[in-house]
Amino acid sequence: MSKALECSGWKAVHDWQPVRPGKLTVTGVCNMPTPGYRVVLKRKVPQGINPAILLLEKEVIRPQGPHPQVITPTPVSYEEVTQEKFKNITIVPDNTTFDVQDVH
Repeated sequence: MSKALECSGWKAVHDWQPVRPGKLTVTGVCNMPTPGYRVVLKRKVPQGINPAILLLEKEVIRPQGPHPQVITPTPVSYEEVTQEKFKNITIVPDNTTFDVQDVH
């Protein structure tokens, strides 16, 4: 994978504070080749066979028109209100897997 398309710093936090429903937040940073790119995470359909691993699909949206060719760190985030308990998150197609931190 080229340096311009690498993603890193992935973190997942599932907030189980009793005053509201469980909220899962996934964040990371992807280096894009120009400033106009966006990166979106969506639940993969179908999910895998292990219910403890949430599969998120990474979609890269290209900018319209010309942009300067400079590697640009682009924040990525995903949020979901869920009572499902996940141990890991896997980002596809990168096959990057990381742990979910539970906050009580």
